[in-house]
Formats: sequence, structure tokens, C-alpha cells
Amino acid sequence: RSRGGPTDVTAGSVARRVVMCLAVAAAVVAPSLTVSVTTTAVRNTDVVIAVDVTGSMAVTDARYGSAASVSRISAASSAVKDITDMYADSNFSAISFGSSASVDVPLTPDTLAVDNWADGLTVEPTSTSSGSSLDTPLDLLLRTLKSIRDGHPRDEIILYLVTDGENTSAETRRTYSS
Repeated sequence: RSRGGPTDVTAGSVARRVVMCLAVAAAVVAPSLTVSVTTTAVRNTDVVIAVDVTGSMAVTDARYGSAASVSRISAASSAVKDITDMYADSNFSAISFGSSASVDVPLTPDTLAVDNWADGLTVEPTSTSSGSSLDTPLDLLLRTLKSIRDGHPRDEIILYLVTDGENTSAETRRTYSS
């Protein structure tokens, strides 16, 4: 019963409020169990892309996706972007090699970083070049792949070697079997 003037309170609305208060009181008083939940994104694929940046990659005889000729390094850049598109939700590492090899992008899920790296690919200056050797990145690749395997033992590792295939070095080429 209201003490003031007329109201629109009904017996049903009062009963509903009493039931809600009892439910809240029961929830507060009842025993509880605390469980910590940690969710991490699962990225089961690590993609390593090694790109040849020797002087021969400046030659404009590649055809990548069209009939027009583009430079080999430009085609390599496009190939890198296609690779990052193919492996959504993966981790990537990017390596360039010419007279020496270097990890330009360490393992990251950031495809934009890899695509930006690909946009900036240029051939090494001919003054520093010592000819094309397809096994130049081998030692760095082995260390990088081992590091990835140690850090992500359950992940699949995929290696892409983007090169024109020219091997002008007089040395005997080592194998990629390891």
C-alpha cells in the first residue's frame, strides 16, 4: 500500500521485485568457484620468405599475373604479398640475400610489416655484389628455422625461396636438404 497519492504499483510488480532481490541475495551468499581463463590466438603456421636481391633481379623479363614485363624484384615483391594473403593468421619472417643474408623482418603475425618490407625491396648495388649464389642464405635460414622450431615446436614451418635461379658463383652449391 502506498502512503502517498495514487500509484501504478501492482501486487505482481512488487512480487517480481521481491523475487529479484532474493535471487541477487542467493547469488551473493552462495558458494563460488574462481577459474582463471587465458585465451591465446593459435597460429599453427610459420612462413619464412627468403628473397634474392642480387643484381640479376633488376632484369625486366618477368611476367607475374599479366603479359607485361616487370622486373624480377617487382615480381618477387608481388609474390611475397600473395604469400601473405594465402596464409592469413600465420606468422611470417622475411629474409633478403645477395652477397650476404639478413633477417629483415623477425617472426611476426603482422602481415602489413611483411608487405611493407616487400614494397621496399631493391636489388643490392653491383659494387657490393659478388655474383649470385643460391646457397648464400643457407646458414642464416638454418639458424632462423631452428629458432622458430625451438620457440614453436608444434607449428608447421613453410619456407619460400623467391629467386631468379641464377647461380653465377664458381663455388659448388650446397644443398637445401638440411
